[in-house]
Amino acid sequence: MPEFCNSVNVNGTVNVLNAARINNIEKVIFASSAALYADDLDLPKHEKMILFPKIPYRYSKLAGLSF
Repeated sequence: MPEFCNSVNVNGTVNVLNAARINNIEKVIFASSAALYADDLDLPKHEKMILFPKIPYRYSKLAGLSF
């Protein structure tokens, strides 16, 4: 299902960003999931934690952070 993850998460993020650009939206809030942190049990999760994307879904969510 890597193709599906890519289609929904990566292409979906690109679509949202393009729509924001076309409509002169200055800020987009990107929401992800705790899946990026894999098996790290530390709580609460925070943005400075090390990411462990080991499966396609996690990589597709990580891609959204790089735009």
